[in-house]
Amino acid sequence: MTINAAPLAAIFVAAVMLSSCATTSEPTPSTPTSTRTSPSPTAIAEALAEIPGFTTTAINAVDVYPTFTNAQFSDVTAAIVNQKGDPVLRVVVGRLESGTSDAFVETFLSDLSARMAQANPPKTVATELEQLDGHSVTHFHVSLGTEGYTYAQGSNVAIAISTGGPESDASRDAFTRILANLA
Repeated sequence: MTINAAPLAAIFVAAVMLSSCATTSEPTPSTPTSTRTSPSPTAIAEALAEIPGFTTTAINAVDVYPTFTNAQFSDVTAAIVNQKGDPVLRVVVGRLESGTSDAFVETFLSDLSARMAQANPPKTVATELEQLDGHSVTHFHVSLGTEGYTYAQGSNVAIAISTGGPESDASRDAFTRILANLA
């Protein structure tokens, strides 16, 4: 089997092959409900609507990562973020139906690590805490592959997987702007 050399494509193909829940359907519109202690429903819905210097194409949460489903969220938006016509991120931003965003992110990173350990050849996932414009995020790196970011606050989560390769400045810039939209 030939796998596209693009790092994200290899990770996504491996993840889809390992997942039995990877299905695609039309994006489901959000039905916002929340309090003002976290980003407003409008902020979730509009987090990906306007990102200066970037364009977006709506997708489903499962198109960002195969274990994500729109049903996990009370409010969700997902998109491919493009710059100058080239994709730089696949991102999901949402408010969890139940549980905390810290636990959701931990489960995501554990699942990603397990999937990459089973890849051929096996890969490792390293994480480090960073600050992006005042927001605490986890920056993850897949060996010989891609990178991404996770953000967790209360029941709100944002997870982005770069399509621009390791250390993509456009990915970092886009995710920073998405987080600013949540404020």
